[in-house]
Amino acid sequence: MAQQSQIVITGNVGKEPVRLGVQGGTPMCTFRLASTRSFWNRRTGQWQEGNTTWITVKAFRSLAMNIMQSVKKGDPVIVVGDLITDVWERDGAQRSSMAIEASHVGHDLNRGAGAFVRNQNGGGSSNGGDAERAAAGNGLGVGMGNGPDAGIGNGSGIPNNGVHGMNNDASDEEFGSMENESGLSPSP
Repeated sequence: MAQQSQIVITGNVGKEPVRLGVQGGTPMCTFRLASTRSFWNRRTGQWQEGNTTWITVKAFRSLAMNIMQSVKKGDPVIVVGDLITDVWERDGAQRSSMAIEASHVGHDLNRGAGAFVRNQNGGGSSNGGDAERAAAGNGLGVGMGNGPDAGIGNGSGIPNNGVHGMNNDASDEEFGSMENESGLSPSP
């Protein structure tokens, strides 16, 4: 059995995703990811940033199609995939670089809000699904208000389906009542 080095990395998209391959072939896209480690400096009492690691992320099939529609330069993302080595030859010398062949890519919700739009056909092929309509300019927004009608809106034609907006002014007591309503008990 072959061993694979699966990793999880967070960072910001440094370059717009680019679709590669031939029309009608297996969809593939690639983008550059910048991951910068932050740490607390006890001496100065402040957060400091370390060196930035740049890595190429590759995706195939429906994941590639969904990345092309959803991920933009500057977006904070989480990438899960296999660490691979790309090898090529240039000027008679063999070169190599590390890359990630992604199995999962998503926005880092620690850094902002998002909305999920399921493909109608369950895959990434283009047949007029919700993601294609949203990307075509029908508008897809995340409501930031309160109440049952907050959530996905802006005339996208996508029903709310019980998605509620965020209440940025929610108190700890409100969060506690939400936990109790959900059946989760607060930790001690």
